[in-house]
Amino acid sequence: MKSVSLAVALLAAVSHAEDTRLFRGTTLLGGSWYQAGFAYGGGGLIHRPGVPAVPLTGLHFHERHGVVSFGLASLAAIIGTALGAVDIKQKVEVYEVKGYINGREQVLERTTTTTTTYTQTKSDEQVAQEIRQLQDGLSGGTWLDLTVYADDLFGIKRGAPGGSGFDAALGLDAVLGHLGANPVVLDLGFQVASVSAAAPAGLEAKQLTYASVGFLGRLYVPVTRFLTLTAEFILNFFSLEYLVEGFDEVERAGRNVSSPLKLGVQTSLTDYVYLRAQGTLGGFGFTEGKLGFQLEAGVRL
Repeated sequence: MKSVSLAVALLAAVSHAEDTRLFRGTTLLGGSWYQAGFAYGGGGLIHRPGVPAVPLTGLHFHERHGVVSFGLASLAAIIGTALGAVDIKQKVEVYEVKGYINGREQVLERTTTTTTTYTQTKSDEQVAQEIRQLQDGLSGGTWLDLTVYADDLFGIKRGAPGGSGFDAALGLDAVLGHLGANPVVLDLGFQVASVSAAAPAGLEAKQLTYASVGFLGRLYVPVTRFLTLTAEFILNFFSLEYLVEGFDEVERAGRNVSSPLKLGVQTSLTDYVYLRAQGTLGGFGFTEGKLGFQLEAGVRL
């Protein structure tokens, strides 16, 4: 009986260890971790009618509830709080010296003076208290995303000129609910990107580029413990260029300023290894490289 009890206890211990250390799956979204992966993809972000999909090979770094994202978010909060505690006013005064030339009054000299007044509207104690409250709210809820692309990453050549540049985002997350024990998580943040590739011969533009400054929203929906669906949308402020300059002019210059939609699936083989596949729609319609993909494999700590 003692042997049986010992075997059951060991089995339970192993199962508990797997649940908490190696195979937590999508429950990881509620914790803190760092991950790095190799990304292999193409199209979507950079596209041009008549041009094959531009290869995108890079390294993807993601941090959730870590020190780097918390530090950057805290810095932004400190700067915003400090600016909000100061009232800035400018006063412009114009001084003129007039005289008569040929019997007509004219301005002989004009001097413009600008005076800037800074008035502190909150005490140092109030500012410090607000910063502490913001940091308490940010703790355990920040994330950071960074993908660095290179045309010849690790010497990989894929036929056509590849994209080079970066795609970065910083923000906060919230648990919207749970499907079983797995959290449904919403990421909201600020995003910037600049990716370019050499344009093929025959085009007026020398480079094909994707630039973005805007807001990012990303939803994680766990299907099972080891499978998570993701939906991501980037509201790119540069998309207004299409309205101002027109599609033909923007494409002629080789610029892509779309607001991409990304749908994907992610699986956690263990807590330390993950795989991800994602499709990217880089504009209205599904032709001419607007529909792209990204495959990724990496490690998580």
